[in-house]
Amino acid sequence: MTEAERLLQALVVALDSAFISTWQSTAYWQGELNEAREYLDQCAQEQGGSDE
Repeated sequence: MTEAERLLQALVVALDSAFISTWQSTAYWQGELNEAREYLDQCAQEQGGSDE
C-alpha cells in the first residue's frame, strides 16, 4: 500500500466515524466515502490482498 493509499484509508476511517449534522451533508460524504472505499478495495485486489 502506498503512502497516499494509507492516508486515504485513514481519512475514510476518520470520516466514517465523524458525526455530520445534516442529511444532505451526510448523503454527500457517504457517497465520497463509498468511492474512496471502492478505490482502496481495488488497490488491495491489485496488490493481491488487503492490509486490513
